[in-house]
Amino acid sequence: MDFHEHLNAVMKKYHISAKAVSELSGISTSALSRYRKGERTPDSTASQHILSAVLRLIGQKGDELSEEEQLSIQNALTRKESVFHTEHFDLLISKLNISMTKLSGQINYSLPYLSSIRSGKNQPADRERFLNGLCAYLKMYRQRESDRQILQIITGSNNLDNLSGIMEQWLWGTDTRKHDSMGNFLHSLDSFDLNQYMTMFHFETPEIPKELDMSQFCGNYVGTEQMRNAELNFFRMTLLSASTEPIFMHNEMSLTDMAQDMEFNKNWMMLIAMCLKKGLHLDMIHDLDRPAEEMLLGLLAWIPLYMTGQISPYYLKTANRSPYKNTLYLSGGASLTGTSILHDDAWYTLTFAPELMRSSALRKVNLMRSAAPLMNIYRQDTENLYHSFLQLEAQSEGKRLTLHPSLPFYTLSDELLTAILQRNGVADGERETLLQSLAEVRGLSEQILSHSQMTAVIPELSEEEYHSAPLHLALTDSFCDTDYAYTYEEYKTHLELTKAFAQKHSSLQLVTKQSPQFRNIRIKCKLHEWVMISKSNAPTTHFVIRHPKLIAAIENFCAGQIGFMA
Repeated sequence: MDFHEHLNAVMKKYHISAKAVSELSGISTSALSRYRKGERTPDSTASQHILSAVLRLIGQKGDELSEEEQLSIQNALTRKESVFHTEHFDLLISKLNISMTKLSGQINYSLPYLSSIRSGKNQPADRERFLNGLCAYLKMYRQRESDRQILQIITGSNNLDNLSGIMEQWLWGTDTRKHDSMGNFLHSLDSFDLNQYMTMFHFETPEIPKELDMSQFCGNYVGTEQMRNAELNFFRMTLLSASTEPIFMHNEMSLTDMAQDMEFNKNWMMLIAMCLKKGLHLDMIHDLDRPAEEMLLGLLAWIPLYMTGQISPYYLKTANRSPYKNTLYLSGGASLTGTSILHDDAWYTLTFAPELMRSSALRKVNLMRSAAPLMNIYRQDTENLYHSFLQLEAQSEGKRLTLHPSLPFYTLSDELLTAILQRNGVADGERETLLQSLAEVRGLSEQILSHSQMTAVIPELSEEEYHSAPLHLALTDSFCDTDYAYTYEEYKTHLELTKAFAQKHSSLQLVTKQSPQFRNIRIKCKLHEWVMISKSNAPTTHFVIRHPKLIAAIENFCAGQIGFMA
């Protein structure tokens, strides 16, 4: 029997109402109804909430369950996680240019539901039905040799005879290992150290030779290998130019196979760092109309560099629906333009000819007119703007969720903060500044809790766990780059203060974890509106992201960390 059949059987046997299960599990009545009808399948966490609610309700009725009966119910309602590889499905849709409308008709899923599967918000409720419909679509519409080649490349299978088995293995996988793009992205940001990055390259800003024939770099570049050379030569021409004009970059082409060349990555990042050391500003239009894995792969190379304050990120609200993908890089010293469908047919042109540079400049102007800021970036030099943002947002209603690397600063008492700072020998002036910051953050938090729900994920550690990796005061809102560690006794006191604060404010829900997910970033979500990633180690930087696709991806990751989001 399927999950919904087991659930209905247990509820009928023990006379349990759907309303009672919904109230006790925290799962909405509409979601529970879909689970009971088999229209949706709960993930492992949601099924665990349902199981816990059912067992408690049985106990409240006074029914004595034998060990065998309880084990039977647990086995029936514990859903073994079968991981659907959302990024694989997204890649399939993108690379084969699949019509979502036609596919939804073939599978007999509504278009909104199919789109939610592609974005990772849902999983296919009926695996067999989904696979049969998908394979029927592929056999009907995607039988060209070029389509078969793409399928072979992305699935890693040379024989597509057993298409259903290949797609099931690729979309679900028997080993249930999922390439966690968002987790990798956030962990990379968590561990990134800007100072280390900028000092790992032992070079000086290059001197400009008195005589240099840069025409040696100019010309046409065809295919993947030459694409790499073209990009590197563009930055070389930019560095060797006397111009200090900003660099403009927009690239719609696939990043996956380019990123697999580690030597290219190293040289590419070194040249970017050299441009930053030269003092050049970068205006970057990100192409986010690509599979999630590729999108995050691109951002992974850029977001940490935003901490330099020399990069401005943008995106185009209207996606390019043409099969041709374009590139435009422009600086004071060079212009790189290109187009392709697949990398093998890519054609790049690198030049510094005045008339072509003017043409590229016009294209840049038109692209920037259509672009919107990808995120707001707040550093210490824009601290006033950051606090204005916090004050305005505290007035607006909306559910919040925060993953804390340490305990929330706003639940700290003045007395405990003073004691910690005095033990660390903090000067009177800085101590007063941090006490004032605490009062402001506490006030803003209480203002939000007066009208909205907040969920805070915090670390609750044993003494042994704490001493293996001590925590520090969370001072990102104060733009304080100094780490002030708790003693274990101070940490325990702050933990009790946090729990007391939550008891006093019913709108605050605490979720405790045995260890923090991250050490150096805090993730704060105002659900479906914005996500803030705050990087605590020097320099303190806050990224406020408003792009819907990125917001959904990060919120899904956060929901997975707490197990369930109502």
